[in-house]
Amino acid sequence: MKHSFICLSLILLAGCSKPDLPNNSFPWADADLPDGETITMSFLSDPSILSDTTNMLHVAGAPKAAIVAFAAAVTHYNATSHGLDVSRLPEPIHGVRRFTSAASLVRALPHRLCETAHPYEVNCFFPVLTLSGIRSTLRTDDPSGPHLPMVLVDSMTWDTCTVSTAQDAFMASHTKDYITLVQEITGLPWTASRVSLNASLHTVNVLPHMTTEQTLCETLLSVLRERWSRLKVTFPANADVVLFHSIELKKRFCVLTDHAGLLLSQDSGYVYIEKTGGAGPFVRLDFKDKQDLLTYFCSHVTEESKGEMTHFILTINDEEAYWIDSQ
Repeated sequence: MKHSFICLSLILLAGCSKPDLPNNSFPWADADLPDGETITMSFLSDPSILSDTTNMLHVAGAPKAAIVAFAAAVTHYNATSHGLDVSRLPEPIHGVRRFTSAASLVRALPHRLCETAHPYEVNCFFPVLTLSGIRSTLRTDDPSGPHLPMVLVDSMTWDTCTVSTAQDAFMASHTKDYITLVQEITGLPWTASRVSLNASLHTVNVLPHMTTEQTLCETLLSVLRERWSRLKVTFPANADVVLFHSIELKKRFCVLTDHAGLLLSQDSGYVYIEKTGGAGPFVRLDFKDKQDLLTYFCSHVTEESKGEMTHFILTINDEEAYWIDSQ
């Protein structure tokens, strides 16, 4: 099968399929990562920490139906055992694992969490688009393109295509089985806003060829803001949408946005909530400094997963952009 240039760049990166690594391989065990303060991690498998999380989401203004759907998705995922090696993780207390730093957390992970052996269920964009309060008033059938949705060719490879509407982009990047499965698990219908937001966020963008390392963060934010404005995206006031961008800055200047999470500010610091890909677990992190989140995101990239990508950037809403050190 002949694939587009985007497809060739995304092998192993966006598909989140487990590469052939040796058993008991810990890819970040010797990584030079910045030390920080204590950080806690939970897979939300204990009822008490799940209840605490849903209460926190309620205080942040998340809709009741979305919170119920989130809890249903978490419970459904954790009802099936997964193959994640937790031998180097601290023992959980009421479902919470405490690490001395974000660096120690990353070093203890056996692989990218999206590579966890588990049936594919809701993906990372589901909790963000339902809980955060992000909105789009774009009509799904408006000619709002060009859109460059990511199309799954097989478990290892993504391709892309060019379409005109948000509805076309959504249908290109989601199978009918996935659309049905998510609705069955969560009980939530696919609203026009969620369809438009999927097309707006989970996509490929292109940077100007004059972009350099020195101007990358500024240029990326400018490109994203222009697109989101055109697609009538409004970011929330009580939560932050975190997006992970993989960038090829040598020949094609393409930006793949294939991961999303939800960041909540607390008196004690921050709480970050994500679903680590369709097969990966739900994760909650509690930490004091945003640098700890950047350190954690080092675990989203390995040498095997980079493909042709050269840079990795984390954005928070449409206001902040940070480099991720891919070691």
